This record gives sequence, structure tokens and C-alpha cells, in this order.
Amino acid sequence: MLEKIAFRYYGPWFIFSSEFDRKTGIKKDKVSADKSFVIYHGLPPEKFNQRYDKKKIYEEFLLPEDCRIIGNIGRLSSQKGQSYLIEAAPFIIERFKSVKLFFVGEGELESELKAEVQKKGLANYFIFTGHRTDIPRLLSAFEMLVMPSWFEGLCFAVIEASAMGLPVIATDVGGLRRSVVDGKTGLLIPPHDPEALAKAILWMLEHSKESKEMGLAGRKYFEELFTQDRMVEKTEELYEGLLGKIKI
Repeated sequence: MLEKIAFRYYGPWFIFSSEFDRKTGIKKDKVSADKSFVIYHGLPPEKFNQRYDKKKIYEEFLLPEDCRIIGNIGRLSSQKGQSYLIEAAPFIIERFKSVKLFFVGEGELESELKAEVQKKGLANYFIFTGHRTDIPRLLSAFEMLVMPSWFEGLCFAVIEASAMGLPVIATDVGGLRRSVVDGKTGLLIPPHDPEALAKAILWMLEHSKESKEMGLAGRKYFEELFTQDRMVEKTEELYEGLLGKIKI
């Protein structure tokens, strides 16, 4: 309660990384709307310009040459909705036997998700990589990134995928609405809907040309909104504007 009072009446200015987070702060923490701004988190483009040997990634995970990788990157938790991807998997595998689904990350649901995969007889199709420090390298081997989250602010994994020129399938929630342009850089689907998720993945697998074009559009979108230089520029503009209003 004291925090809310302080934020609302005496607090400093706040920078949020997405409009969803800003609205949440205003509603739940009573952050002043007049003292809150959105500046997207930025990443260095050069980090995602390196070329990687896809064959070496296939060798590391003992994948066949014709394998098509569907990737998910994030904490293994209920928020991220990985269980919906497991539910969608049988519909995908029925049409495409060569797919592999990667869960990249760690979290409290790791054991539960692995048990769910085993129970459904899908162990041959899922790979749990654990924590990785080579995300751009892994993304280079993915055909798409899938984020079936319940809620998100600004999802770094989506921005990283776009920086690598990958199309994204994500739920139509929170900051994902801004980081994915539906029909242009990827596809937005309803949350909690494994059937819609399966349909979106199947569409991308069946429309490789259009999916690649979405990935290229995603790279351009990243360069327009989510680079480190743009983040610094917008932050400097905000600070200079605020300093002009403050009497020192």
C-alpha cells in the first residue's frame, strides 16, 4: 500500500519496456500515467549477424538431415504455456514425422513437462536442452519460434528470433501484440488453444516460402524498433525532455 502511495503521488518517472507493462503498472501499482513511458528494450544487431553451421547443431543433437525444428525459448513455467505445445504436437507429427520440438531453458515445470511428453509417447520428438548461452546459434537451426504464453511483457526470445530472421507464432497477449505483427512477421493466436497453435504451426510448415518472407520482415521490424541504438536514442530524448521540465 505504501509503495502504491509513493508511486502515485511522490514517485519518480518510470520507463517500461512494453505498453502492456505500463498499463499494468498504472492499474496495479498506481504508477502515475503522466510519469510513465515506454521504451523498447534493444539488442545489438551485430550479435545476430553471425553465420552458423546448421549441420553442427544437427550433429550435436543427433538429428537427421531432413529434420525441421520448432523451437520454444524461455523459462519452463506455467506462464510460458509449453504444455499447450505438447498438446498440439500429435496434430503436427501426424502430418510431419520429421519435426523436432525444442524446449530451450530451465524452470520449475521441467520434470512435469518431461513426464507429460513421456506419457503421450512423444519422447522421440521433444528435446529439452536446459540452459543455453548460444541462443543465436540455436535460432539459426530453427524453422520458427513458438511462444504460447499466457501473458508477456516484452518477450526477449521473440525479439531475438526476429533479429535472426525467424517467423514467430505467439499468443495474442500483452507485449507480444507489439513484438509480432500478425500476418507479416508471424502469426498471433488465442491463448490456451492447442488446436489453434497446431494449425498455425502446420501452416508455417506447409508454406515455407511465405514463412521465410515473414522472417525477413521480422528482421526489418527488429531493425526499426528493437535495436540497442534506438533504445539509447529514445532514452536520451526522454531524459533531455524531462531535464527541460525540472527546475534544478
